[in-house]
Amino acid sequence: ALFERCLRLNILKNPTENMDYETIKNKEVFFPLRNKVAGAISVGGVPSGGQEKVIIDIHAFFLLNDMIVVSDGGIRTPEVHPHFGGVGIARGKKYILKDPYGMATSRSVGMRVAEVAKFIKLGIQQSQQEK
Repeated sequence: ALFERCLRLNILKNPTENMDYETIKNKEVFFPLRNKVAGAISVGGVPSGGQEKVIIDIHAFFLLNDMIVVSDGGIRTPEVHPHFGGVGIARGKKYILKDPYGMATSRSVGMRVAEVAKFIKLGIQQSQQEK
């Protein structure tokens, strides 16, 4: 439902009454989420309960809105490989707190989003200083 409501985010810069394809095909579109850093988290009732598929769908939404997509970065340990995002298991409110792996991957997604946003901000600041 969230994604469906967000379809209106990709709007024409100069709206028109006539929204048929021929009228709007070359019009400029405004993407308010463009270049925002995003990571996905999904919770299912069982291991391999479709969490990865949901994350892929969330990533598709991010990409359609021209966002910068990050993974969980491997939970910040050498022995754990990166996932698409945070993947948890829960069957009700607060049960996710009992899933240490889900909590770790979700925290790692948040850390990765913050890290990439910081890199972008530093790059923008440096480019402004060079001007």
